[in-house]
Amino acid sequence: MPAPSAPALAWGGVSGIGSAVGTLALYLGYGHGQLAVAGPLFAVGAAALLLHELPDRGQRGLLLGAVAVTAIVLA
Repeated sequence: MPAPSAPALAWGGVSGIGSAVGTLALYLGYGHGQLAVAGPLFAVGAAALLLHELPDRGQRGLLLGAVAVTAIVLA
């Protein structure tokens, strides 16, 4: 099995840092009682990660919009 390339390792590091910052922001928001802001932002961010492989940008936009509205209503 070949070793991962330097760009792959760099993207993995950036991904880990981004995940840590996002999780920290989520829990800081929860700790300050800002659930109305932190919850929908986290939901949209998670949906963006899950939906990034849809081939059509229009489909992604509609689905992300639906997730955002649903998260806001539920919060």
